[in-house]
Amino acid sequence: MTQIIYAIDPGITGGIIALNSERQIIGAKRMPITDFYNGKKQKKKIVHAFELMKFFADQEMFTSQQSQVIIERVHSMPAQGVTSAFSFGRAAGAAEAIAIASLGLSNVHWVEPRIWKQHFKLDSDKNKSQNLATEIFGGKHWSRKVDNGIAEAALIAIYFLDRIN
Repeated sequence: MTQIIYAIDPGITGGIIALNSERQIIGAKRMPITDFYNGKKQKKKIVHAFELMKFFADQEMFTSQQSQVIIERVHSMPAQGVTSAFSFGRAAGAAEAIAIASLGLSNVHWVEPRIWKQHFKLDSDKNKSQNLATEIFGGKHWSRKVDNGIAEAALIAIYFLDRIN
């Protein structure tokens, strides 16, 4: 059995991927989300905590080694509104909490977007990230533009493997 490296591009439109140490994709999905209704019948999207925990549990059945998680360390953007910044922070915090609860704090690592993107000579253009991930892995898991969070998670995982090897 091999070690599993998880990478998370947090946020409602993000993604999560699981690679084995041979850099093969063993699991990939968009960030699982669900609708949440507050008392005013306003629908909001939040991370579906159970589905994210299930993703970790499903992959962990196939390894006896300690898995690692690398999460993109995100922050609000200057032009971002207060409500959207708060929603983004909730989604990122949920992903972090579930990763820590699933695998333990000592197995969770963070990387700034500019660091992993410099590693691949990328800028903030998600299409370029998706194209590079397709060159490396093929496009099976992110054939649609809305799946670019999965592609970025794949690149974050490769960055982590490059750094530890």
